[in-house]
Amino acid sequence: MYYPTAERTLDVLQVLLDSDIEHPVNAGQILKRTNINGTYKKGGRKGIYASVLLIMMFFKNIFRAKHMKDGWYCEHPYTTAEVLMTADVTDSLRCAPPGEKKDIRDRMKEHGCPSAREALQAFPGPFTDNFITNAEIAFRGIIATAIRKGRRILFYYRAFDPYMQPIRKHDGKRYSVSPYDCHFAKETFYMIGADADEEKLKIFRLDRMEEMECAEELCAEPPGKYIDGDSYREILRMREEMVDHFDGEEVMLELDIYYSPEAMEIVHDLAGKRVTVPRYDKQSNISHAFFRVRRGATLTGWLLQNHKFVKATAPQSVIDDVREALAKLADSYGVN
Repeated sequence: MYYPTAERTLDVLQVLLDSDIEHPVNAGQILKRTNINGTYKKGGRKGIYASVLLIMMFFKNIFRAKHMKDGWYCEHPYTTAEVLMTADVTDSLRCAPPGEKKDIRDRMKEHGCPSAREALQAFPGPFTDNFITNAEIAFRGIIATAIRKGRRILFYYRAFDPYMQPIRKHDGKRYSVSPYDCHFAKETFYMIGADADEEKLKIFRLDRMEEMECAEELCAEPPGKYIDGDSYREILRMREEMVDHFDGEEVMLELDIYYSPEAMEIVHDLAGKRVTVPRYDKQSNISHAFFRVRRGATLTGWLLQNHKFVKATAPQSVIDDVREALAKLADSYGVN
């Protein structure tokens, strides 16, 4: 069984947080304390060492004990969100070419980055792509600071007009959100937090945020207020649901979008900055859009799920995929 770096590292850190210079913990003790549910039956000590090295690479207050056999200890209580962010960086480094990987690590050590947040700000290239703006990197830093201080963040959130041009959502409402996590998925950064007005966990895209700031006078609500059970396991689950499953051949998808703010947001969440809207037919209230996406079952499912908002007009292969899926569905329910 494979366990994501983020989840394994979270478990290791929870043990390290209970240690100090007088009471260090070694790999055997960590393994024993994190093996209640058989999590590391196939990971063993190797996984523990990997997670501890990961933590020590970014967090300067995790130390090796005086005697190596005693393991490690922690002098500073890092937050779960900081560990998850560190795991993001480490997972991203795995995708770098072997030659570049060592160079990136060496430059980060020379720079003296004390945390994943500083590493992202100093060297965003290896962890993101050309779609990510400097503002989004800065926003991630603000979110990390707010999580660290237990504060809310304030920001405006974008919706879109019929030409996919940004407008402020809810007539310019300023959001007040308690942030719990910030991660990279599907070509952009996402934040998981609780809106003070709605009192429930929501997912926000950083590339739709404007004028963000940490609200020094507003304390964040604890995630347990909105989540039953283990709060951060639920956050990890939400992360996993956002993995990009589009893995077929790349096609130029053309859509008719039955315009509404909700419809444009649905399309933007799929296509991001790739989407182009050349025209809007006001009489029929339809925006015509196109963007590149990978064809496959996930795209077909997205089109079926959002049929009230969008209709694929090209390429023919995607239209045939939808027709075939509809025929199978009709047959399974005995519909002629």
